[in-house]
Amino acid sequence: MMNWLTKLFKRNPQPSTALTRAAPGASPRWVKAWAPQHVLGRNEGGKAKFSTYNRVTAVDKGLKASVWVYRCATLMAMTLAAVPWRAEQLVGGVWQHQPISQLQRLISRPNPQWTTNRLHQEVTYSLMLAGEAYISKIRSAKAGKSKLVEGAGLPHHLWVLPPDRLAPVVGGPHSNLIVGYENRTDKTRVPATEIMQPMFVDPSCPYHGLAPLVAAMKDVDTDVEAANWQKLSFENRAVPDGIFKISDYMYDDKWDETKKKLYETYVGSANAHLPMMLGQDVDWKGMAQNMIEADFKNLRLLNRENICAAMWTPPILVGILDRATYSNFSTSELWYWKSAVLPTLKLIQDIYNTQLAPEFGPDWRLIFDVADVDALLPLFAERMKVALDMVKQGAPWSIVDERLNLGLPGWEGWDVGLVSATLVNVADFADPDSLEDM
Repeated sequence: MMNWLTKLFKRNPQPSTALTRAAPGASPRWVKAWAPQHVLGRNEGGKAKFSTYNRVTAVDKGLKASVWVYRCATLMAMTLAAVPWRAEQLVGGVWQHQPISQLQRLISRPNPQWTTNRLHQEVTYSLMLAGEAYISKIRSAKAGKSKLVEGAGLPHHLWVLPPDRLAPVVGGPHSNLIVGYENRTDKTRVPATEIMQPMFVDPSCPYHGLAPLVAAMKDVDTDVEAANWQKLSFENRAVPDGIFKISDYMYDDKWDETKKKLYETYVGSANAHLPMMLGQDVDWKGMAQNMIEADFKNLRLLNRENICAAMWTPPILVGILDRATYSNFSTSELWYWKSAVLPTLKLIQDIYNTQLAPEFGPDWRLIFDVADVDALLPLFAERMKVALDMVKQGAPWSIVDERLNLGLPGWEGWDVGLVSATLVNVADFADPDSLEDM
């Protein structure tokens, strides 16, 4: 006998989950749900989506060509890479550092040639220049079985791959957004479980990140061209300041001789701004703007400010000391950590804790440790002040530590709330007669 629920669904079957194209003029069709590919491009399933990033251009025309791009990117890479990482396991409801665990050894020595510092420098440069990084897992069955990927060995090496060599493979209509990655060179593909892809979100593309260098590229190009202009101007007066006007016609041999003589006399840094000696048949017409007329100095100052802004770096931290004081240096350093370094570290940490640490079990995680960062001491002091106020109100230290992320190691009894013993009931000490008069 069918119950009422079975009859209901028999008369009103579930709508199809597939998204179908309605006929022209027909009413929109309601669907139960859809996969991301329905909205982002259903017909692109199984295709590799390569980015427009060019490593040679980004490095040669950005990192190596502009002192400000190099300084901003290197500062971020060196700062982030110096932060230590810890592998922790959840034991009895408390996260405990496991210094000799497989996960700790992997993050401390990701491959035979790199340490954590080199790994995270590579990741940071890729993020700053390409907007994304590709971290490849190399597995070994001898290390144990993965708890995340069925039938696979545990990761025992990590490598950062060039961003322009790989592309995400878009999933089909009923699968994940990204199902794998394709090598641009030989078109080989690996499953998505073998590559970690931290990225800065690009709202126009769900498959690739948006690099800070892209936002600064116009200013970088302008500044590089300005620097080249100055260099060539010192070398050979590359921008013509004017023209020599010769009245009489010259034969080829005489013209070549005259041109050679003018070049030897007036071209080159050794001859810059020398007094000019002209014959009676030669006239000079000035053409070029000088540096003040072109507002050259202010243009370069604006370019460097824009480059630093796009790459999240306070100008004072990259050596721009126009308005530098000790006070605003400390403030800028704290701002840099809070607004740039810590969010980037958390981005990488989230990738590790969703795609790497679960390989070793659901009770494992990787966290970065910034307890020894002097620039963050004012922030830690503010948190400790709030923590003490919470403890005075009876909150246990365990809850305070979890709420404020203080990174305390934990101790016996730290999950018990306490209140001050000096707070007593007034009625226990006051005169009953005086209380009646109140």
